[in-house]
Amino acid sequence: MRILNYLRRTTPFSIWQTLGFLGRLRRYWRLDRSRALAFRQGCPENEIFVASNLSVVAPPHAQCLTTWVLHGVEWSECIDEVRDFLELSQSCSALIDIGAQTGFISALFSRSRRGPGHILSIEPDPNVHRLLDQARLLNLSDGIDWSLMHCALSDSGGLVELPAVNRVIGEPSLPGSQSVTVEGFTLSHVIKTKDWVPDIIKIDTESYESEIICGSIEALESIKPALQLEVHWRMLRDRDRDPFAFLGLLTDIGYRGLRKSYRSPAHWRRLEAREPVSRLALHT
Repeated sequence: MRILNYLRRTTPFSIWQTLGFLGRLRRYWRLDRSRALAFRQGCPENEIFVASNLSVVAPPHAQCLTTWVLHGVEWSECIDEVRDFLELSQSCSALIDIGAQTGFISALFSRSRRGPGHILSIEPDPNVHRLLDQARLLNLSDGIDWSLMHCALSDSGGLVELPAVNRVIGEPSLPGSQSVTVEGFTLSHVIKTKDWVPDIIKIDTESYESEIICGSIEALESIKPALQLEVHWRMLRDRDRDPFAFLGLLTDIGYRGLRKSYRSPAHWRRLEAREPVSRLALHT
């Protein structure tokens, strides 16, 4: 970071600006490709092409559309997540999406299937339930059974108190309130209630991945689903949670990273030093 700041101060502005533009060319190219494909195929403006042959349709909400475009087309780290998720889920037919938010990953799974499948999208924040339901209606593919649960997952059942501001939409779930209380379940309980077994699970829960995994490690060991996991290093440390406690449990039952640079706990420790959040695609 010190070297980067030094270069920012000492490099002639025109050169620095040119280098910055060149660094963003791939982002501009992906965005232009998405818009051009949508125009050529007569698609609505809220249809986003994450690849030449794969698109998702965002709910008609300005900030939600912006978030989906960033996630599917513009942000490099999210592009990597999309790529990893599509590779990880290639042979999968049943997804549990924990922390579904407005449904981008669930929609991506639905639209990329070539046969029957199941999706369960779990999102506790009532502020985004309407958008999540719209995402389901807009992206439901033939043969896909897609259901929603408005609850939280943790290491035990009972009521769960969560922050009232959704970081995607940026609005309070309950005006005037700092938190919202919702019903909570364990992942093990949710799996038992379904008549199908998930072969891939995505978890993005703002550091509560710790409780979810620790509370249901036996279920994960039993069915060994692929895992698309966001690890919120700083938030975990702020809550006095050791991320390597639950990551160690996963490696003990055979999980490893899909990408070579994210393969093992030794790699993950280096990630913690340079990333506030890491997106790990794990399989056994």
